[in-house]
Amino acid sequence: MTNEQLGASIRWHLNSGYRIERTYEIFARRGATLALVTEIYEKMKNERARLARIEQYE
Repeated sequence: MTNEQLGASIRWHLNSGYRIERTYEIFARRGATLALVTEIYEKMKNERARLARIEQYE
């Protein structure tokens, strides 16, 4: 699994409602760290907030 595939899979799981810790447990054997999963989660959260602000002004 490439880093790009790993990131996409982590994003899918987080977006589907998996907790950060559970997502880490699933992907730890494939090279994910808790820090990586948390970073991806934070980026997703920030992106959602940014999109919500944009939609608010449309």
